[in-house]
Amino acid sequence: MWAFLHAYDRRGGAVETSIPESKQALGLNKRNKRRFIAQEMLMLLTQLAQNALVWFRYALSVINARWRAYGLLRLVRDYLRMRGFLEVDRPGHVQRIILKPRTSEAVHWKETTRLLFPSDELSVCLYEN
Repeated sequence: MWAFLHAYDRRGGAVETSIPESKQALGLNKRNKRRFIAQEMLMLLTQLAQNALVWFRYALSVINARWRAYGLLRLVRDYLRMRGFLEVDRPGHVQRIILKPRTSEAVHWKETTRLLFPSDELSVCLYEN
């Protein structure tokens, strides 16, 4: 067993990053960890992140079919990294999301959140400098 672990630590490690969509979306283009335990942890965290993104995209596609066509890379790059800030109340509940700059992605995100939160629980605003 120790010989296997030692041999694993000396390998290249490309097996764990064989899914291109996840590799690009999660930024796994760089060299992986050398130690077996560290690589296993990276792989498990990557699986968790990839599953969360797939579930998130599915939940959005139930609301608006347009989201179904987006890959994980576009979801992360264009929507989850959008500039803006959150306004929270004292207990820490998000009251308002302010997105900037005003882009087609921000408009699309605003429409989707209006369908996701139909009541006045959350307000999404578009801010232009």
